[in-house]
Amino acid sequence: MKKFDKIEIIPSNSFYEIEDDSILNNLADFKYKLQIKNDNKWTDKTKYMKLYNDKILDELFNDISHISLEEFKKTLEIYWDNYSINHIPEIRTAFANSMRNIWNNPDTSHNNLNLLIEISKDTNTEIPLLWKNILFYIEEVLNLNKALKHFGLSNFSFQDINNGITLNDIRLHEYINSRIFKLEQINLEFSTLFIGLYYSYIGKRNLAIKAFNKSHEFEENYIKSMKIDIGSYTYTSIVDGINYTPEIVFHDSLIENRTGITILLSMDAQFLKYYSIQLFYSIIALRNYHFHFHIVDYNNTSNDAIKEAKSLYENLIDYIRPKSPITVPTFSYEIYPEFVKDSKTYYACSRYVIAKNIMNQNDNDIFIMDADFFINDELETYLSKITAHDLSIPFSPALLSLFPWRRIMAGYVFLKNNSKSHEFLNLVRTYIINNLDKENSWTLDQNALTYAYEKIYDICPDINIGNSNKYDIPMSQPLLRKLIERI
Repeated sequence: MKKFDKIEIIPSNSFYEIEDDSILNNLADFKYKLQIKNDNKWTDKTKYMKLYNDKILDELFNDISHISLEEFKKTLEIYWDNYSINHIPEIRTAFANSMRNIWNNPDTSHNNLNLLIEISKDTNTEIPLLWKNILFYIEEVLNLNKALKHFGLSNFSFQDINNGITLNDIRLHEYINSRIFKLEQINLEFSTLFIGLYYSYIGKRNLAIKAFNKSHEFEENYIKSMKIDIGSYTYTSIVDGINYTPEIVFHDSLIENRTGITILLSMDAQFLKYYSIQLFYSIIALRNYHFHFHIVDYNNTSNDAIKEAKSLYENLIDYIRPKSPITVPTFSYEIYPEFVKDSKTYYACSRYVIAKNIMNQNDNDIFIMDADFFINDELETYLSKITAHDLSIPFSPALLSLFPWRRIMAGYVFLKNNSKSHEFLNLVRTYIINNLDKENSWTLDQNALTYAYEKIYDICPDINIGNSNKYDIPMSQPLLRKLIERI
């Protein structure tokens, strides 16, 4: 039987006020629930709930809630005075959402975050080490955002800055070098992380790796506990040592492709169940585009999942009865390699590992797409622009590009079936395979794309690389996916 710290019987139409300091001073360590008594039996009226508003940090960090300076200060000091490990989830959520908010809305003022920094510098409360790191991180990003605005670079992509199309990027380099010098005088996990980020931004990979590795040596390991910048674990120069050739089993062959492009997706059997229906509707609506599904899983589950998916597709065709012929999707699968530490990482990355195989199998160009994207418009206009290049990759804007694992996003990448794209894919594939044995490997595919971009011009100096983010993107990840993946 579960032991309760306190049980109180509250008569009908009355209330109970907590006066116990051991609870009031440690609210994050307690939960409560209400029960009612019927026929001498107690039954739950509520689930376990927190004794305070655990959304307040998120609301404050993201300018959803506006309170007076004094109230804001009191709220923060509650977290600083009564620090608890049970606060971690809400701190992590507020922190992550605030960073996403800055990346997506760099022109917004972010008033509460600036106020947060101001309060932290004018408090007599001892600030816990975790909060010192978070406050440093937020202030550093806000200051870099201001610098990019000042230099007129906010709306430039990393490709623009990297190609040196403006003299202002010289000023950016000077700013970054001055920040590295300053941060070397600070001994925080996140300041060390930022030294690595800055070195990476100006193309000094080896120095960046050294700083990232040093940030991982801090005992507290806030990078892991806050689940922030996990990509620092797979930002490496290790590109040899593991040889792996996937054993791909093709379920069927392409009969006809009217566009010369294969849209390639990779996933596990469960993800196929989540998203196959909306993808099949897209295939039927678009009619002429060839979609290839590559499934990665254990044992024979992939084979069974593909059979069920194909049956579902055929039933949809029978149900909808389209007026014109549809390009039939094709399927393949492979078993997870034994050396892979994180299965989720591999099924996200496997599309890049097998892309050349799919090109050779179908003699087509490739458009790699996230499986949870909803296609919300016709593809022809978008594809006609990005297919003008040997490859087209989505470069992030200047601020987000500080993070090499977010510098080039992996969700919508075009690769022409030619020798230059093949060389690029070789770099991506080799990087992925040689870092799959790491436990913290999420965003590995995006680290691999950044690495390949850094190296490809040494191999193919005349390669034509486009920016997939330059045009209106006819696909997106809907918020509904959070509910879909709970089914």
